[in-house]
Amino acid sequence: TVKDVPVDPTNVTDNMYNFATSTTVYDAVGNTHAATVAMRKRPDLPEQIDPGTGQPIPGTGVSSQWEYYVMFDGASLGQVPGTMVAVGGGFMQFTHDGKLIAATGGSFEAQPGGVDPDGNPLPAGPPRLIPQPVDPDTGVPQFAVPFGGGGPLVIGLHLGDGFNPDDPTDPRSGLDGITQFAGKYDVLQTSADGNPAGNLESIFLEDNGTVNGVFDAGYTRAIGRVVLTKFDNPGKLAQVGDNMLEETLGSGKKVTGEAGTAGLGEIRSKSLEQSNVDLSTEFVKMVETQRAFQASAKTVTTSDEMIQDLINMKR
Repeated sequence: TVKDVPVDPTNVTDNMYNFATSTTVYDAVGNTHAATVAMRKRPDLPEQIDPGTGQPIPGTGVSSQWEYYVMFDGASLGQVPGTMVAVGGGFMQFTHDGKLIAATGGSFEAQPGGVDPDGNPLPAGPPRLIPQPVDPDTGVPQFAVPFGGGGPLVIGLHLGDGFNPDDPTDPRSGLDGITQFAGKYDVLQTSADGNPAGNLESIFLEDNGTVNGVFDAGYTRAIGRVVLTKFDNPGKLAQVGDNMLEETLGSGKKVTGEAGTAGLGEIRSKSLEQSNVDLSTEFVKMVETQRAFQASAKTVTTSDEMIQDLINMKR
């Protein structure tokens, strides 16, 4: 059914579109927002023939066209809560058997006012959705969302790859995303690639030195990298701490790089190549512990002998 109510992007209501679905997106600081995509059927355009050429007039004979709008609650945009605001939209074209041909982007542009036949000024009309080209680097329509309290965040909407019905060699099916079939409107799957904010729970290293952080929000991110350094004469390094060394003239210049490259060593997470403590100190501690144990054992033996003597005296 084609809706006859004009779309007001500053206050989109249910009677302005046919169907809608929502998914969760995240802003730059990890806050969650509900993004609603609403679909509106466009009227079919009957085919018209140019009487001069006998050929169809371009732009006529078009059917199975839809508009879509990307909307957020006004509270997410620093505007009136409870009001659905469209930040952009686009157009979808389907074949007669329901396959997606293309999904393009669009933006709202104001319609200037005019004058009536009597010369009286007419008010400006509601903003109109104008087609915009898709960025070839991303291949999907993109929209700048001015979440409240921060700069605009660009999000992309992938509705499907589409296909060219006039090209029999096109490997695309037109069925990998949104489709148009007879029947009840249904959403089979939606997904978003953002994440909420999370606290760091643990870290682990990869063989190339990448430090990965595991967050309690259920995702893992690379948060740093450990690099290795070698010297021509490591024996000439100056010791400046228990296990810290410093470059000297005799050690030569340092060579720093990723593990496993340029003759550098490898990284093995949760492993020790050598002891990282002073062995002589640890050996002294071990001997002291052994002596203390022996002294305690001797005390127990002496006490046992004294008790045995007392028992014998009583007998």
